[in-house]
Amino acid sequence: MPRTGNKGLLVVGLLLTGLCSTQLRASDYNWQRDKGQSIHFLVNNNSLGQALASRKAEFEKLTGIKVTVNMYQEQQMRQRLLTVLNAKSSEIDVFMTPTSREGEQFADAGWLSDLSNRVKTDASR
Repeated sequence: MPRTGNKGLLVVGLLLTGLCSTQLRASDYNWQRDKGQSIHFLVNNNSLGQALASRKAEFEKLTGIKVTVNMYQEQQMRQRLLTVLNAKSSEIDVFMTPTSREGEQFADAGWLSDLSNRVKTDASR
């Protein structure tokens, strides 16, 4: 199954973070534009991570994108994430991290991007 590019990450971010309101879902946005793609989501096993992962079936039904969730305890997740990012591996498409903790380090390494403009553009399509 093909993996999504950056545009698929926007859809994931919108739905998994709960920003996908009824109004946005009812808009003319083509939620199925990446149907058949797949993404890998690395998530922390805490209440927020569990809440995000619990929306997997809803996201897959809405978008047609297959989501593989890899959930670890916090320290294991951080170690796994750093290993994958340092190796420049493509095995993780989406990950959760508090920018207050690793934001500067990840931004300096080129691992974070501001998607604000992409979200606005994609949400208006």
